[in-house]
Amino acid sequence: MAAAGLVALAAALALRGDGGAAGAGPLLPTLPTDGPSLYKVEYLGITCGHMVLSSELGNRAGRAAYHIVMTARNSKFFNKIYRVDGRIESWVDAASLSTLSYESDITEKGERKVRRYRIDAERGVLVAERDGKVKETPYQDGGLDPLAFIFRGRLLA
Repeated sequence: MAAAGLVALAAALALRGDGGAAGAGPLLPTLPTDGPSLYKVEYLGITCGHMVLSSELGNRAGRAAYHIVMTARNSKFFNKIYRVDGRIESWVDAASLSTLSYESDITEKGERKVRRYRIDAERGVLVAERDGKVKETPYQDGGLDPLAFIFRGRLLA
């Protein structure tokens, strides 16, 4: 349920943009780093939880990269009905605006799901770890993860 909500939010924000017109520069504009954005999650006028989105320009694997973090938590009342706690982190290369790594750690109804994805550009593989199992698949450069799309949508909105 929480993951579906996050993807829906990302899609809604991404659709507000211009679709990323092709040009000589990077595919996407730079990501905002103006401090955390705080959101209240409501249903029928009742606060169900809170979400915080933040990004900063940092360094990842020796290159300039955006570090994007989203945390989401239910309110105390809704924790009794359906507990959701989540943290998603993404590192995006500042020059190419391609995802370098992505991690989600979400607990839903007492079940914890940890997923980590790291792009090894030199080997051309995506290293995926889901609940302790590691899998490598071929990868071609380009593209953003869902969390980075949220920031793209935020900028374009």
